[in-house]
Amino acid sequence: MTELLPELALISDYVAHWARQRPKQAALVLDDDVVSYGEFEARVEAVSRALVAAGVGHGERIAQLTTPRPEFMVLYAAAARIGAIWLGLNPRARYDELAYIVGDSQPRLLFAMPELEGRDYGADMRRLLAETGSVEQLVMMATEAAEPAIPFEDFLALGTGIDETTFEESRARARPEDPALIVYTSGSTGRPKGAMLSQRGIVRTCLEQCRHWWAEPFRIIVNVPVNHVGGAVQGATQALVAGGTNVLMERFDAARAVDLIERHRIQAVTMVPTMLQRIARLPDLETRDFSSLELVLQGGAACPGWLVRRWIELVGAQRF
Repeated sequence: MTELLPELALISDYVAHWARQRPKQAALVLDDDVVSYGEFEARVEAVSRALVAAGVGHGERIAQLTTPRPEFMVLYAAAARIGAIWLGLNPRARYDELAYIVGDSQPRLLFAMPELEGRDYGADMRRLLAETGSVEQLVMMATEAAEPAIPFEDFLALGTGIDETTFEESRARARPEDPALIVYTSGSTGRPKGAMLSQRGIVRTCLEQCRHWWAEPFRIIVNVPVNHVGGAVQGATQALVAGGTNVLMERFDAARAVDLIERHRIQAVTMVPTMLQRIARLPDLETRDFSSLELVLQGGAACPGWLVRRWIELVGAQRF
């Protein structure tokens, strides 16, 4: 099957491709919200038009404070469609950390989820808007927003009146060599540095991953931060390139992860050893159904021998 995957020019081309090939298949799942490939393509097209209407041009940045949610994938692919660059902001970062990254990357638009686990982001986001000269508009991913922010629906409405020629000219500027994603380093040797990843580089990385790490259909849990290459590329974009399903988790929970594996017949998981340990220590795992899993990938730290042996007991040596 992997040899049948096309190498397309843009990340967003895969959304359109699978919308034609598999329009009703689930592309993005968050709890009970299921977005088919057909709907995924419609949302990407609408957002890309709104981005152009808002003045986002080739090579310009948009930043989004988000957990793994369908809106992340839509904005990321929509930016790629017009040759703009998507940047993820970690909802768990402190204000000074967010301010440094936004100030360094100079995005034109700032998108933000309204709250997470009791933390209200409104004040911090309005402060970023006021203090960062490049940011022209704050869009809250909600139905209501306090000024000067606007709700996402108002942002989307900008694209309904976009001139077709203007939009097509914007699309035509997008190239495979364009940066599509900025990922900031940990800053362990100084200030975090923004690494720019090209559309071609991301696509080829995902195709190579599919050659080595494959499942059909490709259903994966994305439960790591999407401001990191592990969530945005090695998880979410690989599943997109493969025409698979991203099952999204905003916050990792071991018991919930097992529930999702069973409910959605997950075939691939990528986790750090701490996540695998938390699952391995759950009670009554022998009664749970891991038979759908074809790939269990781990990275980010050393995996102790006992944990490897435990997962081999659960899923088999060929799948871990």
